[in-house]
Amino acid sequence: MSNKGWIKLHRHLMDKAIWIDSTPEQKTILITLLMMANHKVKEWEWKGEKYVAKPGQFVTSLEKIAINAGKGVSIQNVRTALKKFEKYGFLTNESTNKNRLITIENWESYQCKDEELTSNQQATNKRLTTNKNVKNEKNDIYILTQNEEDFLKVLNTIDNYPFDREKDLKMYHTLKERYEQLDMLEAIKQWSAYKLDEPLKAKSNARSQINTAFKKYIEWGKCLKENKQDNEANYDYNWRGTDRRF
Repeated sequence: MSNKGWIKLHRHLMDKAIWIDSTPEQKTILITLLMMANHKVKEWEWKGEKYVAKPGQFVTSLEKIAINAGKGVSIQNVRTALKKFEKYGFLTNESTNKNRLITIENWESYQCKDEELTSNQQATNKRLTTNKNVKNEKNDIYILTQNEEDFLKVLNTIDNYPFDREKDLKMYHTLKERYEQLDMLEAIKQWSAYKLDEPLKAKSNARSQINTAFKKYIEWGKCLKENKQDNEANYDYNWRGTDRRF
């Protein structure tokens, strides 16, 4: 990574949950990561092998990030921030015994001009999710529908939920096929609200609990597509998850 040049940073970052929910140290690390990312394809050779880093990618270490972030940022701060940023879908983080490859998801969007951002939002209202396969140096680009994105956003707000975009997207389609009558977004919002009073525990099988809840909603006639506006006050919400896995 070269220290020459500059980056653009769009103000819409301040409206994102990742920024609002971050500590001052994590915000410093976030900006540092954006500055460390390559802005164009970079190729190099090491021990006879050729390596390629694409825009938004860079090879680094926890120590290097902490040093670049400056005074007051520890290696533990960096480690915690990377885990948090990965949960939010801001980056992917693939480590080896010596280094790590960090990929900033949709890196360009954090630097685009106002007209570019508006145009992109109005044109698709969708988000690109990139699954990185470093070994094969291959990118599989999947465009989330609005329903998929909204569903994942709700999951990502639940305390102690083990958010994983790939697993949760697969769960979304499994549940959608299994419970066709359900309004998926209403159902997951209902379960999320229930978890405010009955928080997930560290070893909870959250996805199995969601499956059980959706099955109960069908039995109770809750969150159905044809009557999602009905009064739900007469239903009993006190149910428990099982250990049945997807």
